[in-house]
Amino acid sequence: MTATGDELLTTSHEYNACRNAMDFVAGRSGARVVAVDVPFPIGSSDEVVERVLDGASDKTRLAVVDHITSLRENRPGSRRARDRDAGGRCPRSRDATA
Repeated sequence: MTATGDELLTTSHEYNACRNAMDFVAGRSGARVVAVDVPFPIGSSDEVVERVLDGASDKTRLAVVDHITSLRENRPGSRRARDRDAGGRCPRSRDATA
């Protein structure tokens, strides 16, 4: 349960559906979503850990650190991967794979 003044911690790479849920909970309870910036590309995984821990405080009640990879659309040989590798724009539709 969150309350006014609580913090929900995430990163700048948060999957949008998860971020929407965090915003919803924060809006209902008076909590605040704190999104720490994680640059891309990163130098090491330690950089991510350091930034997330630096963003945490005694008010942090939840931390969400996720990463979504679409293996289906980005697999080697797919149309999306070929377009990306050729420097073209990646198609956005789910049926854009070979």
